[in-house]
Parts: sequence; structure tokens; C-alpha cells
Amino acid sequence: MRVRGIAEAAVFGAIDYKRTFARTYASDGERVEAYSQCHLRSAKRVLRALLANGGERAMIRHTEEKIIEAGSFTKGCL
Repeated sequence: MRVRGIAEAAVFGAIDYKRTFARTYASDGERVEAYSQCHLRSAKRVLRALLANGGERAMIRHTEEKIIEAGSFTKGCL
């Protein structure tokens, strides 16, 4: 089951990226927003798979890292 969850996240992520990057957008702003949403969806998929593999300890570690690193990102990076 562990490998399956990671594999699903990777495959669905690859399909999502392929579709998102292949589209034509009306403006640069629309393109940037679509790419940003794609990155966010991919990150959430991977996080869910990793949390499913690591259980509660992974969630605690993720929360601690998020708190520590929260000030190091700009809006454009998320």
C-alpha cells in the first residue's frame, strides 16, 4: 500500500502538470495562477501520500517545519 500511494501521487501529478502546462492561457496572469494552483495540488497530493506512510509523527514533523519555515517564503513561491 505504501508504494501505491506514492505512485498514485506521482502519476496524478504528472498528468496534472502535463495538462496544465499544455494549455493556452489568455494572459500571463492566468498562466501564472494556473501553474501556481497546479504546484499546490501536486504538493498536497504528495503530502497526503507521505502522511499516510508516516502517520502521526510525519504530521508533527511537517507542522514543526511549516512553523519554522513560514517566514522564509514569499507569496510567489507558494
